[in-house]
Amino acid sequence: MDGVEFFIRPGGKTRIRKIDFAGNKVFSDGKLKKQLALTREWKWYWPWSSKNLYHPVKWDQDVGAVRDAYLDLGFLDAEIKPPIVPPIAPPMANATASHSHSS
Repeated sequence: MDGVEFFIRPGGKTRIRKIDFAGNKVFSDGKLKKQLALTREWKWYWPWSSKNLYHPVKWDQDVGAVRDAYLDLGFLDAEIKPPIVPPIAPPMANATASHSHSS
């Protein structure tokens, strides 16, 4: 019987170092950060938390709470754009290449 084998190599994790809210004039960044229940910035005294790992589904759930805070004050057209998550290049690994040449 033939089967299918899956080999999964997990990718890197993106830690959230800092959360900045741009354009917020109604709430302070601190007030908006308190709305985030599943997402947190990395803290040196809290290094093993999974809340400081970026996960799009968790972020989407937290954005709902931020949107609700604006809706509660009557801001019906509050626009929350997707986060900007800049890529960080992985460290270069030593690579060797072999070449065979037949004459």
